[in-house]
Amino acid sequence: MSGRYALVHFVPDPVRGERINVGIIAWGASEIRCKFIEDWRRVRAFSDADISHVRDFARDFGRRMASLGSVDLVQASGSPDPCVEKLERMVRTWSGTIQFSDVRGSLKPPVRIIEEMASVFLPPERPAIKRETKMTAVALAAQSVRRAVGAKLKCGDLNRYVLTRHSVEGRLDEHEVDVVLANGSVIAAVQAISFRISENHRLEKEIDSIAWAFDDISKKTKKTKLGVFVIPPEDKDIRQYRRARRLFPAMNVDFLEGIGIDKWAIRQANVLKEHAR
Repeated sequence: MSGRYALVHFVPDPVRGERINVGIIAWGASEIRCKFIEDWRRVRAFSDADISHVRDFARDFGRRMASLGSVDLVQASGSPDPCVEKLERMVRTWSGTIQFSDVRGSLKPPVRIIEEMASVFLPPERPAIKRETKMTAVALAAQSVRRAVGAKLKCGDLNRYVLTRHSVEGRLDEHEVDVVLANGSVIAAVQAISFRISENHRLEKEIDSIAWAFDDISKKTKKTKLGVFVIPPEDKDIRQYRRARRLFPAMNVDFLEGIGIDKWAIRQANVLKEHAR
């Protein structure tokens, strides 16, 4: 028995037309099968837009297929009717944030289409990762700075020089900075961000807040070296990460990730050592 299939796309902005595959639907004369992604992290990273309606569509449509005893079901308000005829009309005509690819034919039955095409067109499920929050990023940055200062000054009282959650004066206001290196005056300041969190709006606000604070601090003095340490996202193509990579270097703020924080901390510890003489 031959079948037909279409990919299900999430299109955050139909005008721009950028899309990501979230499912596949296959059908024959009297059979409908579907598969949707279960790990939505990639989709959330793809856009700031709300995806709750897309997840609802995937869940509701999948449940209908799982419980389907015949294709002659009554369409519920606002939900697709799994009847083959109406399904094909839906696939041809939907044009909102949930869209479908052109219908493609296959010599294989729907169940085989799903088995083979899902591995080609749907992103692989990723194992859950350890949640690395802003607190994790702050701890890593502070650890790196303390290690560099300890190696350069050979002193045990690192808290004298390395301060966390410390207030730094700007031209217009005071700002709490995650990690500060100081010896009477502030030598270097680091803010930390984790891009492993999924709340895109929260990341936007955090980037804006750091940019405002560092801009104000730099207007007070050019002597303080500024840096942003990040735990990068798994997918470095997300908009917030790309924005931060462009924004902070343009402000003369060092963008640090991985061992970059260690090298940066050593340079600042050398400056501190000169001040300490």
